[in-house]
Amino acid sequence: MDIHPLLNNLKITDDKNEIDLDTVHRFLSDTYWSKDIPKHVVKKAIENSLAVALLLDDELIGFGRAITDYATFAYLADIADPGIIVLNLKTKKATRFGKHFSFDAEDKDMVIDGKVVHFGGKPARVGIDPITLSDDRETLFYGAMNGTGWYSIPTKVLRGHQPGQLVFDQIIKVGDKPFSDGALTDSEGNHYFTNLQEHAITKMDKKGKLSHIIQDDDKLLWPDNVYQGPDDWMYISINQLNTAPAFTGGKDIGVAPYFIYRFKKK
Repeated sequence: MDIHPLLNNLKITDDKNEIDLDTVHRFLSDTYWSKDIPKHVVKKAIENSLAVALLLDDELIGFGRAITDYATFAYLADIADPGIIVLNLKTKKATRFGKHFSFDAEDKDMVIDGKVVHFGGKPARVGIDPITLSDDRETLFYGAMNGTGWYSIPTKVLRGHQPGQLVFDQIIKVGDKPFSDGALTDSEGNHYFTNLQEHAITKMDKKGKLSHIIQDDDKLLWPDNVYQGPDDWMYISINQLNTAPAFTGGKDIGVAPYFIYRFKKK
């Protein structure tokens, strides 16, 4: 188990005055999910969310954002060094859980439209992403983007910061999932995945059975995330992420416009 307490020279802060905008912008501009993002967009994103910085001797070495009610805990997926970060919003203390196979990418190629998806010049191997919470917030679900396993762990275990194997023993495989970038868990315990390889939204019911609820090879070009709104409307953001420079190794070959679609939940 990889649980890291804060050291004396490490500091977690949500004070926006202590967040170096230039450093955050420089980092984000180099990532695949926000390549060349304008600085004013980063500034607005920080202003309108819970932005958290990790400082080492007052130098920014880590950054994350969460949309939250500011009441209890935030759960973050770390894809760079696969793991889960639990942040107590009241005390501002954070604990990192890592070094478990369920957080890691599987050694399987992601194939979209007959082509192996590359990232950083080699076949993509992206770990924990997506991550969701049950309706009562008592269970956290997660899986690797490059992975077919969907796992769960009680949030009280994570909130309690129990050490070592005591945490691992609580991890359960819920079922098999498609390669996915986003997921949603509804109030009935069903899970919905953005199925990257099959251009679909795939549902896992409470028995673990998978079925496509919508599929479109022309429109669902890297469905990034899925959201359930009022009156059983489901919303999907489409960003053609596999056409971005970090994946192509060259120029951006995405074709505008980029869409948000909606459909009725079945």
